Amino acid sequence: MILPNILVGLAMVGGGGYLMFLGTKIKKKIEAARLWPKANGKLTKLKRIGQGPKVVGTDDYRQYMLRVSYEYEVQGETYTNDRPVFGSEIEVKAEVDEFCHQFTEGKDVKVPYNPEDPQDSVLLVERPGGKQSREYYFGMLLIIFGLMVGIGGGGLLEYL
Repeated sequence: MILPNILVGLAMVGGGGYLMFLGTKIKKKIEAARLWPKANGKLTKLKRIGQGPKVVGTDDYRQYMLRVSYEYEVQGETYTNDRPVFGSEIEVKAEVDEFCHQFTEGKDVKVPYNPEDPQDSVLLVERPGGKQSREYYFGMLLIIFGLMVGIGGGGLLEYL
């Protein structure tokens, strides 16, 4: 029983390390995107799709999927993208509500785009609610739990 716990702990630490790496990469992308120029564009699709159970006594869901699409023009060429923010999707109801309050389907938008690769764009540089490093912190937690499983909890400590 010692070896499986150590292996599970190592897998969790490895996965957590990857998520922290991904979170750091996303944070760097956000920092760079703050300096990107903005192109004139149009929000062509904005759809809220409820997921999971509804909040008791309301017609609201606890989580939503947000589907967006937008087009923008850079130096006479038209581009389309469906990335609202960097990193994980916007699913939390409050964040989805804030996003939908800020944007309306069919309306003009300013689209930050990468001047070195105009196809690389995002609708919002900052996530609604300000939670930028979700992947990074989840990775940290996964590493901590992986160490707890691999070292404690019937793992390496039991072997020693």
